[in-house]
Amino acid sequence: MLKDIRLALRQLLKEPAFTAIAVVTIALAIGATTAVLSLVNGLLVRPLPFRDSQRLVLLLQHFKSQNLERIPVSPAEFKDYETRAHSFEKLGAFGYTNFNLGGEDRPERITGATVTASVLPLLGVSPIKGRFFQPEECTLGRDDVVIISARLWQRRFNSDPQIIGTKLLLNGKNFTIVGIMPAVFDFPLQLFNLGNGGKFGGRGTRRRLRV
Repeated sequence: MLKDIRLALRQLLKEPAFTAIAVVTIALAIGATTAVLSLVNGLLVRPLPFRDSQRLVLLLQHFKSQNLERIPVSPAEFKDYETRAHSFEKLGAFGYTNFNLGGEDRPERITGATVTASVLPLLGVSPIKGRFFQPEECTLGRDDVVIISARLWQRRFNSDPQIIGTKLLLNGKNFTIVGIMPAVFDFPLQLFNLGNGGKFGGRGTRRRLRV
């Protein structure tokens, strides 16, 4: 066997171009296999990190006649779902959002989500400090509240225990911090690749959630 291996290595060294193509091909195959296995593990093997995750349903719009898939739901459409969909205990809507975090001397670009007030209770994950969003905070003019991640709290604010009620400058506007999520909380899950937003239905106006 060792003789065969040495012979194979000598042949590969004689053909560097072929060897490079073979190595790249194998690397791509391994990468693709890893990605597929990670997706299967995340969706089928490992449960989602939320309470009663087997009862959660992710709803997306598809328009096959126009070859359009994974279309975001408009606020008006979401209200229609809330009114007409009786198969779910609770509904919530969310969408990815990027923010410019200002203040001090370290402005930075961060990612998060806009969510309805029902999303966090639906997922069954409570803030470690502070509270959930309130339904009345889903109205225009009262939506200046934010829940931040434990990661941001620790990294940017040195785990300040008095941070609830203070202001956070996002996109040039002040938001009041009303809660901090647990360190293990990760939402929206990048696994779903829902850059344009989505809607959860399950045990189951917009609010801001920093993750």
